[in-house]
Amino acid sequence: VQGRAREKVTVMVNGAPVRLDEEGNFSTQLSLVKGTNEIRVNIIDDDGNTDYILRTVTYTPPEDQ
Repeated sequence: VQGRAREKVTVMVNGAPVRLDEEGNFSTQLSLVKGTNEIRVNIIDDDGNTDYILRTVTYTPPEDQ
């Protein structure tokens, strides 16, 4: 998961804090399970205001060879 925050905020992906670089860019890796997975990115500003983005992805693992 990667993104960019426009302001100085705290970013959490599925409940885990993520570091931002000087420009607000962030990235983290998630383990997906077979089937439907929800990815929730929360942001919290210095005043305690919150917002989030929720995405659903479907993971189909490669077939055994």
